[in-house]
Amino acid sequence: TPDDVGILTDADETVSRDFLRAVQSCDFPQFDAETENCDTPKVAVASMVFEGSPECMTVTRKWMHPDIILGKCIEGIGDDSFKLTDDERHRPFAWRKPKFTKNKGNYSGWPKEKTTYPLWNAADFRRDQGGFKFIFEDVSYLRFRMGHTGFHFHNFFDTTQQLRKKYRTYGHPVPQADNMTISEIHPDL
Repeated sequence: TPDDVGILTDADETVSRDFLRAVQSCDFPQFDAETENCDTPKVAVASMVFEGSPECMTVTRKWMHPDIILGKCIEGIGDDSFKLTDDERHRPFAWRKPKFTKNKGNYSGWPKEKTTYPLWNAADFRRDQGGFKFIFEDVSYLRFRMGHTGFHFHNFFDTTQQLRKKYRTYGHPVPQADNMTISEIHPDL
Protein backbone atom coordinates (compact mmCIF):
# COMPACT_ATOMS: atom_id res chain seq x y z
CA THR A 1 0.00 0.00 0.00
CA PRO A 2 1.15 3.61 -0.27
CA ASP A 3 1.66 3.67 3.53
CA ASP A 4 3.93 0.61 3.60
CA VAL A 5 7.65 0.58 2.85
CA GLY A 6 9.52 -1.43 0.27
CA ILE A 7 12.97 -2.88 0.93
CA LEU A 8 15.22 -3.68 -2.00
CA THR A 9 18.10 -5.94 -1.09
CA ASP A 10 20.55 -8.31 -2.71
CA ALA A 11 20.60 -11.87 -1.35
CA ASP A 12 23.71 -11.08 0.71
CA GLU A 13 22.31 -7.92 2.36
CA THR A 14 19.91 -7.47 5.25
CA VAL A 15 18.54 -4.71 7.45
CA SER A 16 19.48 -5.09 11.11
CA ARG A 17 16.70 -6.29 13.39
CA ASP A 18 16.91 -3.10 15.47
CA PHE A 19 16.62 -0.79 12.48
CA LEU A 20 13.78 -2.82 10.99
CA ARG A 21 11.91 -2.56 14.31
CA ALA A 22 12.56 1.19 14.34
CA VAL A 23 11.11 1.49 10.80
CA GLN A 24 8.05 -0.46 11.93
CA SER A 25 7.54 1.43 15.20
CA CYS A 26 8.88 4.97 14.88
CA ASP A 27 7.72 7.99 12.92
CA PHE A 28 10.22 8.65 10.13
CA PRO A 29 9.37 11.73 8.04
CA GLN A 30 10.66 9.86 4.95
CA PHE A 31 7.92 7.25 5.42
CA ASP A 32 5.00 9.67 5.92
CA ALA A 33 2.65 9.20 2.94
CA GLU A 34 0.89 12.50 3.72
CA THR A 35 3.99 14.68 3.33
CA GLU A 36 6.53 12.72 1.23
CA ASN A 37 6.68 14.00 -2.37
CA CYS A 38 9.15 11.35 -3.68
CA ASP A 39 11.88 13.98 -4.22
CA THR A 40 14.57 12.00 -2.35
CA PRO A 41 12.58 9.21 -0.73
CA LYS A 42 15.26 6.53 -0.52
CA VAL A 43 16.68 5.57 2.87
CA ALA A 44 20.05 3.87 2.47
CA VAL A 45 20.98 1.36 5.15
CA ALA A 46 24.58 1.70 6.40
CA SER A 47 25.78 -1.90 6.40
CA MET A 48 28.62 -3.56 8.25
CA VAL A 49 30.51 -5.67 5.70
CA PHE A 50 31.65 -9.22 6.42
CA GLU A 51 34.01 -10.68 3.82
CA GLY A 52 34.07 -14.47 3.36
CA SER A 53 32.96 -15.36 6.89
CA PRO A 54 30.99 -13.91 9.81
CA GLU A 55 34.36 -13.80 11.60
CA CYS A 56 35.89 -11.39 9.05
CA MET A 57 34.48 -7.88 9.41
CA THR A 58 36.06 -5.41 7.00
CA VAL A 59 37.24 -2.06 8.24
CA THR A 60 38.09 -0.47 4.89
CA ARG A 61 34.70 -0.63 3.15
CA LYS A 62 31.36 1.00 3.66
CA TRP A 63 28.22 -0.33 2.01
CA MET A 64 25.07 1.75 1.67
CA HIS A 65 22.49 -0.96 0.90
CA PRO A 66 19.84 -2.34 1.23
CA ASP A 67 17.48 0.52 0.45
CA ILE A 68 14.08 1.36 1.91
CA ILE A 69 11.44 3.53 0.26
CA LEU A 70 7.84 4.55 0.96
CA GLY A 71 5.27 2.51 -0.98
CA LYS A 72 3.72 5.69 -2.37
CA CYS A 73 6.96 6.32 -4.32
CA ILE A 74 7.31 2.82 -5.87
CA GLU A 75 6.15 1.95 -9.39
CA GLY A 76 3.20 -0.42 -9.23
CA ILE A 77 2.07 0.92 -5.85
CA GLY A 78 2.14 4.72 -6.20
CA ASP A 79 -0.09 6.84 -8.44
CA ASP A 80 0.64 5.87 -12.08
CA SER A 81 0.32 9.49 -13.21
CA PHE A 82 3.79 9.98 -11.69
CA LYS A 83 5.34 6.99 -13.48
CA LEU A 84 8.13 7.67 -15.96
CA THR A 85 7.60 6.57 -19.56
CA ASP A 86 9.99 4.22 -21.35
CA ASP A 87 11.35 7.26 -23.24
CA GLU A 88 12.27 8.89 -19.93
CA ARG A 89 14.41 5.87 -18.99
CA HIS A 90 17.54 4.54 -20.70
CA ARG A 91 15.41 1.60 -21.86
CA PRO A 92 12.23 -0.06 -20.54
CA PHE A 93 12.56 -1.05 -16.86
CA ALA A 94 16.04 0.52 -16.66
CA TRP A 95 17.16 3.52 -14.60
CA ARG A 96 16.14 7.10 -15.29
CA LYS A 97 17.78 9.46 -17.72
CA PRO A 98 19.75 12.13 -15.82
CA LYS A 99 17.21 14.94 -16.27
CA PHE A 100 14.70 12.84 -14.30
CA THR A 101 16.99 12.44 -11.27
CA LYS A 102 17.61 14.78 -8.36
CA ASN A 103 21.36 14.24 -8.21
CA LYS A 104 22.35 14.63 -11.89
CA GLY A 105 19.60 16.75 -13.40
CA ASN A 106 17.62 18.29 -10.54
CA TYR A 107 14.48 16.88 -12.20
CA SER A 108 14.86 19.37 -15.07
CA GLY A 109 12.84 17.10 -17.40
CA TRP A 110 9.95 16.61 -14.97
CA PRO A 111 6.89 18.85 -15.48
CA LYS A 112 6.90 21.63 -12.86
CA GLU A 113 3.12 21.44 -12.39
CA LYS A 114 3.31 17.87 -10.99
CA THR A 115 3.00 17.80 -7.20
CA THR A 116 5.00 14.62 -6.75
CA TYR A 117 8.31 13.59 -8.28
CA PRO A 118 8.65 10.42 -10.42
CA LEU A 119 7.98 6.99 -8.97
CA TRP A 120 11.01 4.74 -8.41
CA ASN A 121 11.58 1.29 -9.91
CA ALA A 122 14.10 -1.33 -8.76
CA ALA A 123 16.84 0.07 -11.03
CA ASP A 124 16.35 3.53 -9.51
CA PHE A 125 16.55 2.05 -6.00
CA ARG A 126 20.01 0.65 -6.62
CA ARG A 127 21.48 3.24 -8.95
CA ASP A 128 20.13 6.67 -8.02
CA GLN A 129 21.70 8.68 -5.25
CA GLY A 130 19.76 10.82 -2.88
CA GLY A 131 17.74 10.33 0.19
CA PHE A 132 18.81 9.68 3.73
CA LYS A 133 21.32 7.59 5.62
CA PHE A 134 20.75 6.58 9.20
CA ILE A 135 23.90 5.76 11.12
CA PHE A 136 23.41 4.73 14.71
CA GLU A 137 26.83 5.48 16.12
CA ASP A 138 30.20 7.04 15.48
CA VAL A 139 32.72 4.24 15.90
CA SER A 140 36.45 4.88 15.99
CA TYR A 141 37.54 1.37 14.92
CA LEU A 142 36.05 1.76 11.43
CA ARG A 143 37.72 3.88 8.78
CA PHE A 144 34.51 5.74 7.90
CA ARG A 145 33.51 6.05 11.61
CA MET A 146 30.00 4.88 10.89
CA GLY A 147 27.99 2.39 12.86
CA HIS A 148 25.57 0.16 11.05
CA THR A 149 21.87 -0.33 10.43
CA GLY A 150 22.36 -3.43 8.25
CA PHE A 151 24.74 -6.17 7.18
CA HIS A 152 26.42 -7.21 3.93
CA PHE A 153 27.64 -10.83 3.92
CA HIS A 154 30.00 -10.71 0.94
CA ASN A 155 31.64 -13.75 -0.68
CA PHE A 156 30.52 -16.46 1.72
CA PHE A 157 31.89 -19.63 0.11
CA ASP A 158 32.79 -23.04 1.51
CA THR A 159 36.17 -23.29 -0.24
CA THR A 160 38.81 -20.98 -1.64
CA GLN A 161 38.30 -22.69 -5.03
CA GLN A 162 34.68 -21.50 -5.05
CA LEU A 163 35.86 -18.01 -4.08
CA ARG A 164 38.47 -17.98 -6.87
CA LYS A 165 35.84 -19.11 -9.40
CA LYS A 166 33.54 -16.31 -8.32
CA TYR A 167 36.29 -13.71 -8.80
CA ARG A 168 37.25 -15.19 -12.19
CA THR A 169 33.70 -15.06 -13.54
CA TYR A 170 31.62 -12.33 -11.85
CA GLY A 171 30.69 -8.86 -13.14
CA HIS A 172 34.15 -7.36 -12.50
CA PRO A 173 36.37 -10.39 -13.17
CA VAL A 174 39.90 -10.97 -11.95
CA PRO A 175 41.13 -13.25 -14.77
CA GLN A 176 44.24 -14.46 -12.94
CA ALA A 177 42.44 -15.29 -9.67
CA ASP A 178 43.69 -18.91 -9.76
CA ASN A 179 47.32 -17.72 -9.74
CA MET A 180 47.06 -15.08 -7.02
CA THR A 181 47.01 -15.14 -3.24
CA ILE A 182 43.61 -14.44 -1.73
CA SER A 183 44.72 -11.00 -0.49
CA GLU A 184 45.98 -10.15 -4.00
CA ILE A 185 42.54 -10.93 -5.45
CA HIS A 186 40.89 -8.41 -3.14
CA PRO A 187 42.36 -6.54 -0.14
CA ASP A 188 39.39 -7.35 2.10
CA LEU A 189 39.95 -11.10 1.70
